[in-house]
Amino acid sequence: MADARRFRYSVCFQSFPTTGRSIFADSQSPPGVSAQATDINNKQELTGFFVGGNGFLSSAGKLTMLSFPGATETMALGLNDLDQVVGAYTDAMGHVHGFIYTNGVFTTVNVPFPLGPDTIVNGINNFGDIVGFFQEVPNGNTAVGFVGTPVPEPSSLSLLALGSTSLIGVCILRRRRSFR
Repeated sequence: MADARRFRYSVCFQSFPTTGRSIFADSQSPPGVSAQATDINNKQELTGFFVGGNGFLSSAGKLTMLSFPGATETMALGLNDLDQVVGAYTDAMGHVHGFIYTNGVFTTVNVPFPLGPDTIVNGINNFGDIVGFFQEVPNGNTAVGFVGTPVPEPSSLSLLALGSTSLIGVCILRRRRSFR
């Protein structure tokens, strides 16, 4: 199927015939379940989710199901070229939390309560910066956008400081030896 702008589309539902390049095989789509593709990166990898179920990452014809542990629903909403996926999941209490999925590991992203009880992360760039929104308290009807920047762990900063100090020390010793 193609439109006037010459885009080619693949159908993501088992009940429809697939034309062109498909992001996943029909046998991998749960019968009668809607799927939404949400993002594509420069490597032609796709993210999305099955409505009311799991998120997915489609890469090189392989479909990886993404299900946050203990969640009732997981939605993969964005990805970068480093194969980091972001999205949201719903816990058993009905609260929505953001997540980052990297190398098979989920990390929860929440705006600190009481600012917002529900957080959704819907984009990530190649520097690891994330964007999303949260539900504002107390009225609960206002969505507030945010940008998050990764902060190195304190242990990483300590190692960086130790390494830098050692490197400076080595440079000073070499310099002193060269003047002898």
